[in-house]
Amino acid sequence: MYQTFNETNPVEDGFAPFCNILRECILDDWPISPEEILLGEAVTERRLHSRVTVAKEVGIGAQVACASAVKNEAQID
Repeated sequence: MYQTFNETNPVEDGFAPFCNILRECILDDWPISPEEILLGEAVTERRLHSRVTVAKEVGIGAQVACASAVKNEAQID
């Protein structure tokens, strides 16, 4: 289903409302990077980080990033 919606134009096919809801759910729960296309639309900002992406962004190791996030109660998947 994801591949089908990602490859088609959901607006032309009448699935835009469904794709918008699904896109918001995915962005709320998964660490998607701003460079990615999600359900036919470019992601403009990162909402969540993985241990690896936060470590790369701040220039530290993934173990340190995870320990710091737990200490500060940040949401990192």
